[in-house]
Amino acid sequence: MTSTPATPPPDPTSFFDQLRGAMTSGRPDEPDPFAHVHDDDPLGDNELRTVMLERTRRTHVPLRKIFVQQPMTSTVRPSLLGEFVNSKKLLPLRTLLLVHALEPMLEGTYWTLGVWARLIGGTSGPQSPEAVSKAFRYLAQKRLIVVRQSGQAFNLTPLHESGTETDDDAKFVRASALGADVGHGYLTIPVEFWKSGLVDRLKMPGLAMFLLCLSETTEASAFQVSQERMQAWYGLSERTAERGYGELRKEKVLLERRQMVNEPNSPTTRTARYHRALAAPYSTAARAREQQAVRDRLRQASSDPDSGAAAASPDAAPAADAAPATEEAPTVAGVTPAAT
Repeated sequence: MTSTPATPPPDPTSFFDQLRGAMTSGRPDEPDPFAHVHDDDPLGDNELRTVMLERTRRTHVPLRKIFVQQPMTSTVRPSLLGEFVNSKKLLPLRTLLLVHALEPMLEGTYWTLGVWARLIGGTSGPQSPEAVSKAFRYLAQKRLIVVRQSGQAFNLTPLHESGTETDDDAKFVRASALGADVGHGYLTIPVEFWKSGLVDRLKMPGLAMFLLCLSETTEASAFQVSQERMQAWYGLSERTAERGYGELRKEKVLLERRQMVNEPNSPTTRTARYHRALAAPYSTAARAREQQAVRDRLRQASSDPDSGAAAASPDAAPAADAAPATEEAPTVAGVTPAAT
């Protein structure tokens, strides 16, 4: 009795491989014209954020000090930072700082909530789209950003750091631009803050005290503020200040020096004062060196256009000190469709 031969297994070769084989059949020496074409490896969340930061060609991000503290001429010194801390708005704060960091490349750029969630989460992993959407709404209500929507994608534009801008179509002028609120001043945040993932590791107290330290060491290399004054000056409790300093110590970015001074009203006639500073790359000296290097590259580029210095400079051209001209879509209540 003759047995029926078994059915051969299906050919595992993909359809496209079969098609390529058919195209080159009878021509074994014909090279594959697509042999050099390979897919990019997917980027991790922090790798993606780093790529976007590098596209801004920045080394540091300017932020007006008025976000941290009202000017000395004001009768009330606490500002928006204190409100974020007391309202426990950590994700909106991280979102706002990232928007300022990416601002040079955000004109006309729309990303889905999923992409924004990855950029904001960085080394800690993507945030939930719902939480990101809620952060957008909070920042828009605080008049710190304008949100524009096109389908499922969103564009964010920063507004003045004081939260006082009422016109959604107002041109955002960077804190570092010539003549931009020079009296109030601004601090700078090195982009290493995002690339290293420090922004993702700091909790609300640590992030608040980090911004406070950056603000206080813009010109002086160290500062001395008693924790008893934190509430009146910044709207931060003593506990928040101590916890924040603790986080910065753990990250090895805080330097401290205790000074014993004579104090006749003290029970022991002596009291301790604590002087604090930030370690490199966040120190006053490190930030000043980086900004000077940028100015030198820009000066070289302006004197020798063929030197290539402009292209090599992270802060060259409109990305650093001058806001590029834009034609923005109209907005309604902070979130509007993009112009078509």
